[in-house]
Amino acid sequence: MGRIAAAVWTVLLVAAAIGFIPLSEGNAAVEVSLGIASLVYGGLLGAFALARFSRRATSGSVRLGIAVGIASVTAVWVFARAAVAWPWFVLIGAAVTVTVGLLACGPGVAGASPKKS
Repeated sequence: MGRIAAAVWTVLLVAAAIGFIPLSEGNAAVEVSLGIASLVYGGLLGAFALARFSRRATSGSVRLGIAVGIASVTAVWVFARAAVAWPWFVLIGAAVTVTVGLLACGPGVAGASPKKS
């Protein structure tokens, strides 16, 4: 089973590398790879910030924040790549992830005081 998984991942990674060849025309390979990696690093940083600094965040709200954060950065990358440099993708993704994560969990979900009867 392990060899099959390794072979599948090898094929997927080679296919992805071939697919990204047109993006590297005229750019350094490091710049292209860091630009692609920055698409998801904002969501990862935002999830860490929610877990570390928010008592309200739930796993569902964090997952939603990550999904919306990555989708928003991908939209910026597709539609405004010339206007926004790739180092900003991490900040944009983290900000969107934290904002959506906090909005999705609602007020006082965790750490709320119980109602007294």
